[in-house]
Amino acid sequence: MPRVSARTHQAIYASAYKNRQHQYGIAWLDATGKLLQQHRLPERGHGIACHPASGQLVLFARRPGTTAWIFRACLKSNKYLITL
Repeated sequence: MPRVSARTHQAIYASAYKNRQHQYGIAWLDATGKLLQQHRLPERGHGIACHPASGQLVLFARRPGTTAWIFRACLKSNKYLITL
């Protein structure tokens, strides 16, 4: 799900993942696929929704999950700050 940074007009993508160590997380990437930041999660993520004005992103757990994580993303000093 792309989000456009207001300062750089650059698309930012978010995706849930599972790494080779079988750990789950969410990662933010730029349009070239460069990893901007990642955050580990205690369980598998699935669906993502992003608010276009605030930049808040909600990641929902995979079924039968009852968990959702809310992140706030912004660009500060050419670095992306992603907070839970």
